[in-house]
Formats: sequence, C-alpha cells, structure tokens
Amino acid sequence: MVLLLAVGLVISGHAVLTPLLMVIVLITGAFLIMTLTTDRVCPSEMPNSWQIGNVTVAGGILGCCFLAFCTAVIAEGKFKLGLGVLPLQTLSVVSVVYGGQAKARQLSTP
Repeated sequence: MVLLLAVGLVISGHAVLTPLLMVIVLITGAFLIMTLTTDRVCPSEMPNSWQIGNVTVAGGILGCCFLAFCTAVIAEGKFKLGLGVLPLQTLSVVSVVYGGQAKARQLSTP
C-alpha cells in the first residue's frame, strides 16, 4: 500500500489515496475478506510445519503483481483517459478494493 501511494504520487503529482479513502479500503477489505473465509481444518496426527520461506516468496510475488495491476490502472486513468485528481482517487480505490477481493477470492477457493 505504501508503494502504491508513492507510485500514485509520482504518476499523478497528488495523493491517490487520502487517509479517509485508506480507512474505507481497509474496512471494505477486512469485512469482505472475513465473509469469504471458511475454515476447513482437519486435525492432523503430527504437528504441521510451515515453510515460511516459500510463504514469504509467494506473498512477495502476489504483492508485486498487485502493485503492477494497480499501477497500470492508475497510469491508464491518468495518461490515456486524462482523469483529474478526484476521479483518479476513485479509480485507485476501486482498483485496490476489487483487486484485493479478486486476490482473496482466488486464495480462498480450494
């Protein structure tokens, strides 16, 4: 999110997400992700071990892809559509919310 704010500032010259928009993004993301989650845990006989290195690499790759998607949306809105500051902020919020929900939905499907 911090990198998206920096990229949006460089592209548009303005903050693409205000503090109020950040709160809206966090609330909508948290509530929608909590409604999508399900728990299909079965007890295991032996304790499970997490391969944190692999989880970290996968999270980094997903984060970079999400940043690339949101950057492309902001750049498209600024340079091809010629949007001003307020429409660009709206487009940024929509891209973050829908992109986050698509990512969460993809991770929650078996």
